[in-house]
Amino acid sequence: MILGEKMKRVSLSAILSSLIISVCLSVGEIIHEFGSLRYLIHKDYLISNIVDFLFTFIIWYFITILIFKLLDKKITFKNKAFNFIFKEHPISMITFILIIIGLPIIITFYPGPVQWDGMWQLNYYSNVLPWSNHHPFVSTFFLGTVERIGSLILNDNFGIFLYTFPQFLFSCYIIANIIDFQNKCETSDVIKLLTFIFFALSPSWYLYAYTFMKDTYYYLIFVIFFINYIKFYFNDINKHQIIIFLISAILLILIRNNGIYVVSVSMLTLLFLKKDYKKISLSFIFMFIITQLILNTLMIICHIEPGNIRETLSVPIQQIARYTIYNDLTKEEKETIEKLFIYDENDIALYYDKDNADPIKESLYIESKDDLKPFMNLWINFIKKDPITCIDATLNNTYGYFYPYKEDVKESIGYFRVVDNKSINKGNFDFKMNKKFKRFRKDFEENFYKLRRSKYIRFIYNTGTYFIILVILMCYCTYKNKKHYLIITTPLLMTYAFCILSPVNAYLRYMNPIIISIPIFISVITSKKYNKN
Repeated sequence: MILGEKMKRVSLSAILSSLIISVCLSVGEIIHEFGSLRYLIHKDYLISNIVDFLFTFIIWYFITILIFKLLDKKITFKNKAFNFIFKEHPISMITFILIIIGLPIIITFYPGPVQWDGMWQLNYYSNVLPWSNHHPFVSTFFLGTVERIGSLILNDNFGIFLYTFPQFLFSCYIIANIIDFQNKCETSDVIKLLTFIFFALSPSWYLYAYTFMKDTYYYLIFVIFFINYIKFYFNDINKHQIIIFLISAILLILIRNNGIYVVSVSMLTLLFLKKDYKKISLSFIFMFIITQLILNTLMIICHIEPGNIRETLSVPIQQIARYTIYNDLTKEEKETIEKLFIYDENDIALYYDKDNADPIKESLYIESKDDLKPFMNLWINFIKKDPITCIDATLNNTYGYFYPYKEDVKESIGYFRVVDNKSINKGNFDFKMNKKFKRFRKDFEENFYKLRRSKYIRFIYNTGTYFIILVILMCYCTYKNKKHYLIITTPLLMTYAFCILSPVNAYLRYMNPIIISIPIFISVITSKKYNKN
């Protein structure tokens, strides 16, 4: 009877998982090949689409069951070296090993790649551009201050290194802490080893760790937040860890503009579902609100421009642009577009990029909420008149986040140089990498991209892969009758929602908080420790 109930749960969970994955793969394939959902039910493709869907469903049904069975197994290695590194001294040993592996990148890429956003923030800090909260001004102040101290000590290069090298060390330390957390969860040794291999052998993690930008610290602190969020949920947290939890949440708010939504919704979820910690959850939310109010006040006092509202409008902007291209406009609609955009309807057709909303977004005139009304009216009108084209616009701009065959749109596997675009690198800083290693860096980049596009390895660097993994893991919770474990995915799902709302399709940099947290989630749902709670 018990065995029959278990098999029923396995079957139902596998059906749910394979259904979601099959829908994602079918829709992704249609968008990838044809760019429109209309071809999903087109008479010339309908039968083949149904056959493909059923075949995909059956294949993924059995793959999901196999993965469930593998997750059920706990394998313990009886190797002295493994135990010494992974069980007795995981933090010190794994941190040390990662530093040693990353040393060639530290030396040859000195002082560290400078990414577009990092350079933009330096321009704010140095008043090359007016200060703006387009990139959170607190993170701008931190990046700029560290760079300035280093440049005063030695030169601009050392200023970058003073930021990137401690960030690199912190990255190694955080990855070691992930494995230490797995240890405490009594995770299978196979999962620990695979986690280590995933981080240790991928050049991306070293490049991100050594790049001058705000995003690296964001996903590293996200790990601290996520681990303590899990402990908080399972009543496995002490006062010291609660303080760390609060600090990590506030830092997420300070580093990225969407951080306030990720942490607030995550805590609101616990507020309603975790009654024994209701007072602490309320206190956290109150602190987040106070933090945001202080930030808003400082922006006014320091005359810092708020981020332009168009940064939140990628979805409607892409839908308006695509509708404009694929439909005839009325005279009134043309006039409205000319008032709202720098481009007319012909220019929009020229500059529209289905994968990236930035080219059209930057042409939008909206500066305040008062300018929103005609924009929203136009958008709603277009949705009513042609909803399929509007849906197509959003799917074309997002399908890479659920379709694992879609490659990254931007340079998201890592950064290899100081940004040299003259529109942002205006020559105010003297950043340069050692010419002696130029050939090595060029070969390293070329070989990495070859590896990235190889037949199987490529999936590691495609964002849709991690959505598929997350779906399987969440369905594994239903199979194990741990539906309440889905609550702890709130920070991950909020992060994923912002990937969907972002301007760029299949951008690995946006998915990094989820990717780095997946080994943590695997450890929790397979944990004997949290099973006891």
